[in-house]
Amino acid sequence: MSTQIYYEMVVARIPGDFFGSQEDMFIQLTLDGSSNTYCGDKRVRRWHIESFGNREEIIANAIAHAKYFDNGCSSWKSNGASGYITAQQWIRKVRTAVDKAAEWNPELWGVTFGQQGTISLSGLNELAGKDQADIVRFFYNLIIDASRDMSRPLQFFEYVRVNGPGTV
Repeated sequence: MSTQIYYEMVVARIPGDFFGSQEDMFIQLTLDGSSNTYCGDKRVRRWHIESFGNREEIIANAIAHAKYFDNGCSSWKSNGASGYITAQQWIRKVRTAVDKAAEWNPELWGVTFGQQGTISLSGLNELAGKDQADIVRFFYNLIIDASRDMSRPLQFFEYVRVNGPGTV
């Protein structure tokens, strides 16, 4: 059985005035990969957008995803017992990351990832060639539209590739 291993998580806060809104938005990025997918002798790791939305939407997504930690389908930092965390621990990690989120201006730079460097977004399909600011505004409009029509879950990987340090 494959386990999704989460190696890193970063949450950045985008001020509401970037969107002409009173409410700040957040982007949750994770570096993760399947326990049984390798490139040579290393497990494959890729950055992706785990969640995008206001504070409550990020926490709600963490709560919805938390069951995968309890049932062993997801782990933190390693596979097996050493990577086991409870659903509550995952929710706490996300909540803490949201509370400590640094401000990000998509027009100026990528999301800072500690001392390792920056994480940047590049558009795919209809977003190909768009800059990070356009991509983030597209996501903002996408979640507004999705809140009216819940028939299809958001699949960020259809629209963007996330590039950053630590990928294999």
